[in-house]
Amino acid sequence: MGVVYTEGSLGCGRTVWRSRDAAAAVIPADGCIDVILRGDDVHLAGPSTACIPTSPDVGETIGIRFDPGLAAGVLRFNPAEVRDLAAPLRDVVGAARAAEVARILRTLRSFGTAPRVDLLTSPADGWVGLVRRAAAAGAGAAQVAGEIGWSTRHLRRRMLATFGYGYGALVQVARMRRALSLLGPGRGSPAGPAATRWLSRAATKERPEPKPSLAAVAHAAGYADQAHMTRDFRLLVGRTPAQVAGSQA
Repeated sequence: MGVVYTEGSLGCGRTVWRSRDAAAAVIPADGCIDVILRGDDVHLAGPSTACIPTSPDVGETIGIRFDPGLAAGVLRFNPAEVRDLAAPLRDVVGAARAAEVARILRTLRSFGTAPRVDLLTSPADGWVGLVRRAAAAGAGAAQVAGEIGWSTRHLRRRMLATFGYGYGALVQVARMRRALSLLGPGRGSPAGPAATRWLSRAATKERPEPKPSLAAVAHAAGYADQAHMTRDFRLLVGRTPAQVAGSQA
């Protein structure tokens, strides 16, 4: 059996994913936190603000990915302490909570469902969704803090305690993902409207519209210029925009 990767929504900002016999890879930053069962060991992948190299897997690995700003309230830990790090889950949340999460993941791995999976959810504060939407729109920190009624300093403190990183990092990841969607769909790059239209025309054997230039992608995604986009991609994706675009050809 070859490499298999699947994922599906558990609701409430949680995604369950499975990977079998995966080769080593570099995973783009997504601002999320994962709990991962590999063999008998459960790890936590801290909030992702840089690309992460992974080791090859033998057999099946299963994980639950929490959308930005959700995991800390569910698992009750300080996400800033494990930003861009991987650690045994018990070292982060304690042995009892780690054992509970391990039981849920083992049940998901064996049966595809887990009756107790709703233990891994908690209502998110309203400001969390507001901040995520603002970051996706490229709004500035001062504007967002003002809308909530906070100072920018207080916003940063709350971001670190809830997301594990500051508002600027969330904007940076959102901007990179917009650029990836314009460069074309692929693993780790969500298909945006421009890429979807291009593929649709190709699938119906119409002449596809030319893909946008890298400079045009940078402008549309909200970068100052193409060089700015390239710097961010090296950090967040582990490849340059030109390398990503070439792999989609």
